[in-house]
Amino acid sequence: MPKSDRGTAVFPNRTEEHHGRKRIENSKGNHGYGIARWLRETSSDEFQVEEGALYPALRKLEKRGLINSAWEITNTGREAKIYRLTVEGEEALDAASANWDRYVNAMASVMGPGSNQ
Repeated sequence: MPKSDRGTAVFPNRTEEHHGRKRIENSKGNHGYGIARWLRETSSDEFQVEEGALYPALRKLEKRGLINSAWEITNTGREAKIYRLTVEGEEALDAASANWDRYVNAMASVMGPGSNQ
């Protein structure tokens, strides 16, 4: 999905804005190619996920009950398997995001200005 098509909302800080945008993106669902493209675009081309890695990961997430999938007709008229987070998947994403935020903040404290004293 092109960046300009993503929903926006007002959040008090960047972390909440990031999580809010992820939630908006996740609620729509996406097919495998769209997920790979979204990762590439939102990471400024830092994440290049190959199909050989993406689809097995999606199957594992589905087996764990974190996502579900259904065959749907896309806006181009083609049939594609659309993946969406389940409630359990949203909870797991929230927990993982919170852990990641703590890690990033801790690393910023260690690596930031004055950290080599």
